[in-house]
Amino acid sequence: MRFTASAFQLCKSLIALWIIVFVGTPFAKAQNFELENKQAYSLSSPYQAMYVFYDNTRPDNYHPARASLAFNPYTNFSKFKLDSLATQLKQIINGKGLYIDLKQVPTNPNFQDTTRKKAVFYPFKDMPEIYLEQVYGRWYFSSETLEKIPKIHANLFPFKSELLIGIFPKQLRNQFILGLSLFHYTALVVVFIAALLLYGLLAFAFRMFLARLVGRLKHDRPEKPKLKSAARAFSIFLVMELLQWVIPIIQFPAFFSSGLLFSIDLLQPVFLGLVFLGLVDVLSVYLDHVSEMRNDVWYEQIIPFLRTTLQILIVIATFVLILGKLNVNVVALFAGLSLGGLAIALAAQDTFKNLFGSVTVFLDRPFQVGDWIVTDKFSGEVELIGLRSTRLRTIHDSLVHVPNGKLTDMIIDNWGMRVFRMYKTVLQIKLGTPRATIEAFVLRLREIVDQHPHTRKEQYMISLFDVGPFAYDVLFYAFIAAPTYNEELRIREGIILQIIQAAEQMGVSFAVPTQQIVLEPVKPQDFPLKP
Repeated sequence: MRFTASAFQLCKSLIALWIIVFVGTPFAKAQNFELENKQAYSLSSPYQAMYVFYDNTRPDNYHPARASLAFNPYTNFSKFKLDSLATQLKQIINGKGLYIDLKQVPTNPNFQDTTRKKAVFYPFKDMPEIYLEQVYGRWYFSSETLEKIPKIHANLFPFKSELLIGIFPKQLRNQFILGLSLFHYTALVVVFIAALLLYGLLAFAFRMFLARLVGRLKHDRPEKPKLKSAARAFSIFLVMELLQWVIPIIQFPAFFSSGLLFSIDLLQPVFLGLVFLGLVDVLSVYLDHVSEMRNDVWYEQIIPFLRTTLQILIVIATFVLILGKLNVNVVALFAGLSLGGLAIALAAQDTFKNLFGSVTVFLDRPFQVGDWIVTDKFSGEVELIGLRSTRLRTIHDSLVHVPNGKLTDMIIDNWGMRVFRMYKTVLQIKLGTPRATIEAFVLRLREIVDQHPHTRKEQYMISLFDVGPFAYDVLFYAFIAAPTYNEELRIREGIILQIIQAAEQMGVSFAVPTQQIVLEPVKPQDFPLKP
């Protein structure tokens, strides 16, 4: 009997334990859930107001009437209008990708915004028009928010997205896989294919347009790689702009829309920068055409400098825009780097000096590409004026890179700016040449200068000016119009050959230096013979 009583007591204990575990636990959870719901509907904190709205706008628990309980009831909106506003607000949140983690929403009933010093809560940084406020101890979506919802919805959805979504069967809209319905997966595939087709069409159209535009400016073949890259970047940028308009219409869940729109926002500055880099290439092609039309060397040397400067500015601007998309406070970042920037500036002062030297060279134009310049340390022909230094080709065919900052401090003798190049020599005629022959020869030399197409006629000096120990000296001083040193040598050669021809025809001989050796007679007593 004792064993039977003990067994009976054990069975009672097991049954009680089973009731507690398998029946009591769900009941307790249901009570806790019911308690949580009751607390949430009390709307005593921002979290509870957000919970009521989000819990009743889930796809599997869609009740706009209950969701509208989180709206400020002290307004003139009817119950039907509040239900409609709840639907529109949910569509705005999904369309704009306004994702928020409810765990981050304040649960303090007395929460106050620290910047505004008011009992308000802004759940979305990108849309401050939507916020919660405390009214008579309860938290609601503000009356201002309710008034602005229709306008925001109309701007975001030019036409009703329900009409587009309603085309698809309910089976696609009600079956979910990994948080997305079959309708969403179908829409993703359709949008992806349409985006690829649109990209190909736009890239082809812009490439043809740029090729035709540049082809009119240049007689040679357009630079196809640059045009292709510019057309592709611009096409991708336009496709992304279109996707920002299409994605809200499809009504993806907020977490998915947020990821898609954030990725597009982050990539847009990159492709926008590529667009402007392509435009810089097209602009450089146009400026090349202008320089060819004007035949001005200054345009040829300013174009590489301008292209490099614009490319650097575009890259910096693109980087700043990307930081802004990542919510980095650029102003605070640069302010924080001010001390480091000062150290960098001190360390790189020569670099900045060379950059300003480049600007000075382009503004003052002391020389240009193709000029032969002479300084106290070097001389050579200018081949390239860069952003930091100038490249010279010396007479030994070597390259010299001179920092522009130092070059602007030097005294520069620019031979390339000469309109005429001086040619000076002394012709030495053999002593004994008749006076008439010398006079005729001098007149012939003057005729050579007067008749030559590349000499200065109003200023030259040709005259018999001295008698030397072994020759009559004739000064030949003339100026040659030659743009380059090679052209000067070619003209000199022609003039010298004409001088030689005139001397041969007139019987004039050129003297050569002579020395007279005098041998004195030797006396026998100066060198006595030894026995």
